[in-house]
Amino acid sequence: MAFHDDLSTYAAVLSELAPTHRETLETWSGRPDLPARVDAFWRAVGKSTLTRLAVPRADVAQERAGLGERMAEWFEQSPVLERLGLAPGADPASAAIFGARPRLLDANPSRVLLCDDAEGDDPEPFGLEIDTLERQPIGVSCTRWTAHRLLTRGTSACWAVVPTDPVSVPQPTPDLLPSLARLADGLYVLGDLHATDTSTPRFAMFSALGRYVDWVMSRPEAERGRWLRPSGHILEVQPPKGLALDPYQPVEPGLITFRSEGPRAPKPPVNGNAIGRLDGRAVWISALGPKAVRIVVDPSEAAALEAWLKAQKAKILASELYKRTLPPAW
Repeated sequence: MAFHDDLSTYAAVLSELAPTHRETLETWSGRPDLPARVDAFWRAVGKSTLTRLAVPRADVAQERAGLGERMAEWFEQSPVLERLGLAPGADPASAAIFGARPRLLDANPSRVLLCDDAEGDDPEPFGLEIDTLERQPIGVSCTRWTAHRLLTRGTSACWAVVPTDPVSVPQPTPDLLPSLARLADGLYVLGDLHATDTSTPRFAMFSALGRYVDWVMSRPEAERGRWLRPSGHILEVQPPKGLALDPYQPVEPGLITFRSEGPRAPKPPVNGNAIGRLDGRAVWISALGPKAVRIVVDPSEAAALEAWLKAQKAKILASELYKRTLPPAW
């Protein structure tokens, strides 16, 4: 029951943290021939714009067709077909190395990740590189890999690196994804794919920037500098005289300043930050040259804050959504 309890919790967390998933979510009716845990996972999570490339296809035949489509460039190369032991014109997805019921999980030009749905209730994915065509097991189950992948990709607009110190907080999904921990409402941390507990958190994910800003503000002063600038909408601004936003100087009421000095912060120099509320909106401010600042704001509040800054006679140098590039999950 622990795994199935985790599924409903995980589905709620994903919907809370990934707006694209929440806003486009549809029920997935299931597929009886899938491994039991894989089928249960997708029944709980559902189909959305976020999950559409990961959700299983309608049947085994479509899975094989999808494998052929996404690996077409590989299969056009004679050396690859020869190493797979296939005659010209044979179905590439029938190669023994793919297994009896292959399902493609991820692909890039030189490497693919698959699982064989004939290998148990929750098969372990394996990688294949075009140069070697040898199975490389990744060391976790299919559902754990998928759960981790959806969170790290689906929340790329609300993400930050966090300290590596252990986190003693509740684990909402200990069986499915044990490195996921809840810090506060709408704020979670997640460890690496292979982590088995919450002792090495790497990513912070939040439903709104204010959740993250409030958490960092609540930390002891000596710890704040180890929580780094998050993703969000970025405004590059040249403030007018009288609007104190330079994090190296006294700042507007509602803001506090600190320096980024954590192990992942750039050294040197030590970066100055100002966080808090500006016109009632959560912001994370860093210096951008001698006269300008970079402001991170929740994407839902960017237009309103930009209008307020213009009303204060600030010069807007740039305005764009910033999504961090997350490391590969395998």
